[in-house]
Amino acid sequence: MVSLFDRAAGEGIGFSACVSLGNQSDLEICDFLEYFIEDPKTDALCVYIEGLRDPARFVRAVVACRRAGKPMVVLKTGKTDDGVRAARSHTASLAGSYDAFAAVCRAHGVVLVDDPVTMVRVADLLLRYPQLPAEGVGILSGSGGGTGIMADRIAGAGLRLARLSPPTREALGQLLLPPQADNPVDLGGRLPTQPDDIAAPALNALVADPDVGVLLLYLTSMPFFPARTRTLAQEALGSGKPTLAVMLPGPAAEQPRAVLRELNFPYFDSVEDLLAALRGMFDYHRLAVTPEVPKRPNDLPASMPMHTDLQHLLVTYGIAGPRAMACASCEQADAAANAIGFPVVLKGMVAGITHKTELQVVKLGLTDSAAMSVAWLDIAASVAAHGLTDAFLGCVVQEQVAPGPELIMSIRNDAQFGPMVMIGAALVELLQDVVSSPAPLSHDAASRMVRGLRITKLLDGWRGNPPSDVEAVIDALVRLSWLAVDLGARLIDLEINPMIVGNVGAGVRAVDLRAEWVGEQ
Repeated sequence: MVSLFDRAAGEGIGFSACVSLGNQSDLEICDFLEYFIEDPKTDALCVYIEGLRDPARFVRAVVACRRAGKPMVVLKTGKTDDGVRAARSHTASLAGSYDAFAAVCRAHGVVLVDDPVTMVRVADLLLRYPQLPAEGVGILSGSGGGTGIMADRIAGAGLRLARLSPPTREALGQLLLPPQADNPVDLGGRLPTQPDDIAAPALNALVADPDVGVLLLYLTSMPFFPARTRTLAQEALGSGKPTLAVMLPGPAAEQPRAVLRELNFPYFDSVEDLLAALRGMFDYHRLAVTPEVPKRPNDLPASMPMHTDLQHLLVTYGIAGPRAMACASCEQADAAANAIGFPVVLKGMVAGITHKTELQVVKLGLTDSAAMSVAWLDIAASVAAHGLTDAFLGCVVQEQVAPGPELIMSIRNDAQFGPMVMIGAALVELLQDVVSSPAPLSHDAASRMVRGLRITKLLDGWRGNPPSDVEAVIDALVRLSWLAVDLGARLIDLEINPMIVGNVGAGVRAVDLRAEWVGEQ
């Protein structure tokens, strides 16, 4: 805490108070959050968390903080197993599930960071610049190499360069050679007929573009370094748009750094530090949307059904699956397949096994009784080869669903934060493309989750493929979130994998299900 105070003071960042909680043996973190949310001298909160004594109280506090219009920036340890152990050894705090904690924070507009200095800088920037006028980033540098580096790093940070309008490019074209008369702006690309110092008019042309929400100055060694730095900084501050600088040189830039400190202009000594702070700014403005109140769909059951047949349970909540029948013998399976209609899928039921494909107990596209018999024998042989004959419960015969993009949806009851819902690409272990949120979900919240996935490009119709029924995905996610709320503490987790998405209007189908219930052996 003392180190952070010293670092912040050196950068002109002030505090209304700093509190070190120790082991929270008497007062705990929420006591202080509630106080500072109401404190008129406090405009933003920086919070370092190892664990929470009362997660529900913390959620109430972040909701109140958002309602008060005060940004909250949080650094939490315990993201990894080693981090959890370290937090427990330090304060005996319950570190809990970081994924659930992060999902709750995102849902309530809390910015998460990985570094304590970044935490303080993000809070400072959010108070300096309470509005983000656009999503685009403008870059200006005296170095062509600097513009190239920053353009790459902006894209790598999940942000985008501003797309300049024709009038802006025309204005820059009066000052710079054609390759430089666009974003990012390289001041070295001046026209031969122009006077040497075109910094101010070039900056003003760039920052006035309607798609430039943030202006970045990548400052490298250049002639008249202190004077030009002052010119750029003063013009940028006068624009009224968020402006940040990164100062690349070492001792040669001491005078320009002194100029920026004098002008109270936020600057960074590394691109990494600048990007971390910039991501925090964008995260806050993207998250700081007034949440829509979740509305329970009218066709959901008024009370929780007592049965635990998963397929029936999902159908009750409006999530369709393929027709399916559990069978104890090959003869029963053949009769089921004829009743459902070929082609069908045959899936082995093996107690305690989650991933059926790894046991080779899923057979697709069976077109007749002979194929059914061969598939049943193959599944039984594979189960035996893995030493699981005693766990073999028979097979499920299932309608063959038309292929389409595959998602995973799941719900679970988090020990600290209660019902949670997750959606991602079906190959979740490989692609790591998942988003979580506390339940229940509004339509807007579910839509943001779906749109937050990288696989959304595939759903929208990748490379000429027909677009998928994204609205049905959103609706299923909302319904699943209400199932999570209704099941509550009775459920440990429930997973749909895959959820196959049809073309627009065709809906979604929950193809494979599993669940773990409290008290289940």
